[in-house]
Amino acid sequence: MSRVLEILDLVTKLDHGPITVHVHLEALETYSRIGTRVDDLGHGRSLVSGPRTDLETTERIQRANRYISTRRYAVANQLDAMITLTAGAPSVSRAALTAETTNAFRRAKRLSGFTFPFIWVVEGGWPDCSDGHQRAHVHALVPHAATPPLMATWFLGDSNVTVLSGTDQIRRAARYITKALPPGKGRLIHTCPGFKPKPQLYALPSSESLSGFVIEKFGGPPDQVIRPDERAPQCGMSFLWLSSEK
Repeated sequence: MSRVLEILDLVTKLDHGPITVHVHLEALETYSRIGTRVDDLGHGRSLVSGPRTDLETTERIQRANRYISTRRYAVANQLDAMITLTAGAPSVSRAALTAETTNAFRRAKRLSGFTFPFIWVVEGGWPDCSDGHQRAHVHALVPHAATPPLMATWFLGDSNVTVLSGTDQIRRAARYITKALPPGKGRLIHTCPGFKPKPQLYALPSSESLSGFVIEKFGGPPDQVIRPDERAPQCGMSFLWLSSEK
């Protein structure tokens, strides 16, 4: 916490002019960027961006954006269980596993009688693992109440559930399921439509007021600060809370 307070003090002392703050109340975090073009900021824009650069940097940005969007979705919807679904046959392709997982979630919805938020990814399977060393499997974050119908409607192999206790474990699970996703290759993260959290956008006249603003929004100082650029501490800074007093 002392490191967090140190950064908050630095933010108060250094003014980089007007600033826009994305407040994700349900996801317990904020994101700030220099400038106040609130009307021009589309929700679909990448959260980590910059000028065109080398392939390695582009892939790093893509991995960061995948993790950010996954953790916000998971925390906002309180996805407090991680379920791993495996394919019994070693020859199952990623495409076949993706199709069967989509069907399994539909069957689980019918069995449970309610629509629930989820986020899942596929790992392994050919053609990515043609040597057979990594059997195809699925990692999914879901509400714990949705795990029984999912396990009952998974017919390809085994299933295993890990209960996630609190916001920190949910964020750690979000990082875990996105860490091995290959760059590019189209849509790799699957979610239930209608549950994506939407930020509230605020334009502040000065970045000096950022600390007080976010503390007032959540009822206390953040538990973590992600500061990607040491030279401009307000640019791309994220504040994360484990809970909110509001």
